[in-house]
Amino acid sequence: SAKGNVLIDLNELTSDGYTYSRSEIRKADERVELDFSTMAGATALDQVAAFLTDRGVDQFRIKYGRSVICGGEAIVDTLHTVPMGIGYDTADKYVHLTRSAYAARTSQEKLGMIDPTYGYPVKNEMVFVSVVAPTLVEAEVFSEAFMIMGLDRASDYYSANELSRIESFMLYERDKQLQSASTEGFDEIMLRADTSLNR
Repeated sequence: SAKGNVLIDLNELTSDGYTYSRSEIRKADERVELDFSTMAGATALDQVAAFLTDRGVDQFRIKYGRSVICGGEAIVDTLHTVPMGIGYDTADKYVHLTRSAYAARTSQEKLGMIDPTYGYPVKNEMVFVSVVAPTLVEAEVFSEAFMIMGLDRASDYYSANELSRIESFMLYERDKQLQSASTEGFDEIMLRADTSLNR
């Protein structure tokens, strides 16, 4: 149970014959706002990617803000090379995506996130979180969730879900030092500084 009044639930309403009639989202505090625009956009683009895959498109890259979906074979390798968005210059790092999606969250975006466990803006050690997942919806959800959860709870997720297909890279601050943590799968797709982008 959450502390405070950030309680939201989904109620499925049925008729007397137990036939579904409608869904209702209820919130304990009228000031709580839900914004589904990111998820709606990600869902639509996952559908576009599925359409392109079903039609046998050899290679594609769909960009959604800073988020990206890559599909098909890496015929033109640079189409599958995606900047992580840690820095917006030549010092940025890159990942090589194959049939997957990428999303990231920064500490600037954290300012607008509410921790549902206590109903106030998120205050934790996280500075940057990036996620590679099978779908853009998963990448978007997990990048925001890990930013809110913090490093320890994100690590707990991986301990409880060892077969997860969610790969991540996180920058966090401890003892006034910037440190990083990443999954093995993410390390495998991250391009090193000496790796050519035109492989």
